[in-house]
Amino acid sequence: LTVDAPSITSERRTVPPHVGNALAKSLEKLPADRFTSAAQFGTALGDEGFTYKARAGASAATAPSEPFVPVGTAKPWHRDRRSIAGLVAGMVLAALAALGWLRPSPSPEPGVPTRSQVTGLNFAGIFGDGGGVGLAISPDGRWIVAVATEDGTRYLYIRQADDIEWRQLPNTEGARDPTFSPDGQSVAFFGRDAIWKVSITGGPALPIATADGRPHWGLNDTIVYSDAGALYRVGASGGEPERLLDSDTVFVIYPHLLPNGKAVVFGTLAGGDPLNSRILIFEMETGEVRELVASGSNPRYVPTGHLIFGHGDGALMGVPFDLETLQTTGAQVTLLPA
Repeated sequence: LTVDAPSITSERRTVPPHVGNALAKSLEKLPADRFTSAAQFGTALGDEGFTYKARAGASAATAPSEPFVPVGTAKPWHRDRRSIAGLVAGMVLAALAALGWLRPSPSPEPGVPTRSQVTGLNFAGIFGDGGGVGLAISPDGRWIVAVATEDGTRYLYIRQADDIEWRQLPNTEGARDPTFSPDGQSVAFFGRDAIWKVSITGGPALPIATADGRPHWGLNDTIVYSDAGALYRVGASGGEPERLLDSDTVFVIYPHLLPNGKAVVFGTLAGGDPLNSRILIFEMETGEVRELVASGSNPRYVPTGHLIFGHGDGALMGVPFDLETLQTTGAQVTLLPA
């Protein structure tokens, strides 16, 4: 996605040159530069005289980086560190978590994240109104849901990842902090002093639990959320929530249930300053709470074996993490600078 595909002949020297040429043409970024049909591709693969050479050009990995500018008319987000942390953790983290823009490695060498803008929606309402996560991507990467405003009211909007048209999900007035179900067919969200769920095809919004926000829908149809700083879990079908951690112990924000169900990672604020936020872990079996990262917020686990999280100064960070030992296993790296 971000660099030119390597030549197959440089990876395996026994591949005939004409096959390498055919593959090079078929992997061009622009559709107009590729074959127009499978028949043309097949002909080139069988033609020992087929040649192809593209001009060298700048790729996304080497092109100058431009600053990310959020869409909408929100207040200047670089002046509000809480909005920065919310934007980074809510939008970029969700994208990275779903699409896996990290390469697994004992000493992580992250790939090049893609900076992009989601156009066609007004995001102004998610800033200055309690903050919150504004975007989520389904686990299979097929669907994107975003929080946007219409006539001053927040709603959820959804589209397929390969589409550009958004449609409003009905019955999602006041929504924020969306989170997809593991199968990607439903979305849970906070709104109207409760956590609700709605099908991606529409229909009624069904109540799950009374809360003040920030749910995460994990495996086994379990949702964890924070309410007044305490940590709870509840089944996706509702029922009596179970308090896992009292706010007298630590103030929980943005909890994230790890995929093995053994623990919850979350952020916590000290003195209300995002720069003082820490990332902690709560182990289900022992009830132990301990620190994982000295400065960070809104942690998310991604299948490459990393925790990614926002930093109070606006940077996006990553650190390798072992699901079995529930420990970080390497140094932190900066994925996107402030």
